[in-house]
Amino acid sequence: LRGSFVATPRSPLCFGVKRKKVITEEVLKLYRGFDRRIPSGEYENPFVDTPRIPKDTPLAIHEYADDWFHEQFGIRARSTTIICSTDLVQAQQYGDSGTVAEITPLQEFSLIYSTQVRDFLDVMVELSNISASSVATWLESKAYRCVNSCSMLPQGFRGEVLVSCSRYKLSAI
Repeated sequence: LRGSFVATPRSPLCFGVKRKKVITEEVLKLYRGFDRRIPSGEYENPFVDTPRIPKDTPLAIHEYADDWFHEQFGIRARSTTIICSTDLVQAQQYGDSGTVAEITPLQEFSLIYSTQVRDFLDVMVELSNISASSVATWLESKAYRCVNSCSMLPQGFRGEVLVSCSRYKLSAI
């Protein structure tokens, strides 16, 4: 738990307040399901050097989305990130035959998410026409954001988070 607000003498909210009030919030955890057994430890992001090839998303959608994320955030988010979820149950669906783990990015990292997207596979349900412009329009409508701390993810958010990092810690659950 972390304190997210501390009233200070300069804060307009604490004018006349004689004691500090700390409101605590839970920092969301990131989970990932793997299709094979992986021991806990620190790992290099394998997708930095060898971009990820999609398993469930058509290649055209994957590439259009990658281009859009690169234009917006400078990150090829569909092919170079560790795809995680703040929802343990969702991660378990992807790791039912292997390992489910908590992922902690190390060093500098970015987190890309949309509170409107639980799973990127929603794009296939919501799009009737697949083109660069239709994928871009869909992504723009989802108001994706990029932050650099798990504490900046909205409280209660349950969905996919694209973790751009060079190294991460994997803690098998």
